[in-house]
Amino acid sequence: PCIILWSIWKLWIECLFYGGQPCASELGELIKIRFALRVKASIKRNMYSVWDMIINLAEIKECN
Repeated sequence: PCIILWSIWKLWIECLFYGGQPCASELGELIKIRFALRVKASIKRNMYSVWDMIINLAEIKECN
């Protein structure tokens, strides 16, 4: 949730102060990239690249 809120906040600031135009598809891609980067940084033994995680995001399931 924090990644989503942060991405929306940054987009809002860019639109408000810099005259940017919101684009839902770009926002979605940014959220995926930020998520993959966070996972990559958090899990030391992660053997997958950021690109692999983005492509296979639908396959990632919560571990209990």
